[in-house]
Amino acid sequence: MTEQKTCKILRYLLASSLIIFLQGRLLFAQNVMYVNKVSDNVATVEFHNSDLVAAFQFTLHASSGISLKDFQKEERLSEVAWVVTAHLKNDTTLNVIVINAYLNELFPGRGKIILINFTKNISTTNIQFRLSNIILSDKNGKSVPVDTQEVQNIRDNDNHNLLQNFPNPFNPTTTISYRLETASHVQLTIYDITGKLVRKLCDEIRSSGNHAVVWNSTNDQNQHVASGTYLYRLNVGGKVTTKKLTLAR
Repeated sequence: MTEQKTCKILRYLLASSLIIFLQGRLLFAQNVMYVNKVSDNVATVEFHNSDLVAAFQFTLHASSGISLKDFQKEERLSEVAWVVTAHLKNDTTLNVIVINAYLNELFPGRGKIILINFTKNISTTNIQFRLSNIILSDKNGKSVPVDTQEVQNIRDNDNHNLLQNFPNPFNPTTTISYRLETASHVQLTIYDITGKLVRKLCDEIRSSGNHAVVWNSTNDQNQHVASGTYLYRLNVGGKVTTKKLTLAR
């Protein structure tokens, strides 16, 4: 192979590699802000950015029955130079502005930026947050594109993690299904109507996703229990949900 042909092939390979690299950058470059619920009374705003960002603003909206309270900076804004100001327009709307006092930029990364405390009415069973009016800029004040202008992120699905058993009434077996958002320690137990423990179906760490457990209407001594109404209880990280099931022999 001549030297000229070798140089031509090398130039071709270099150009191809550059195109693939740029396509990869375009494919994976993104700036996304979203809400993540931490507990019954705490939510975080998280930011995944591929571009340098020195300032941004957004509006957080909560569904009715929610009262937004105070806020604090989180891990990605831990430096003193990051200044956060917020205006609570009403119980369910919070306007937030974040800027770096030294015009230092937030490097590409992923994580929490704001933690928000809130309360909910006792009758509120469905919680929803969303973000709108998201604006990003670099240290020169130039606008930085954001992939999502308005994101519906979160619902309080605690009451839906544990599904109603099926079939119900049943004889002699029934299936109990539940869903985990993250890997968690799970306790799934059966009690009689007086609160006495009948059967421990699960007491271990389970992965995220959908799970199903079959109860064959026996107690921990593998003895068949009598017909009647029983309670099944799901305990995930200290959060307990209880439902009824009926055995009809």
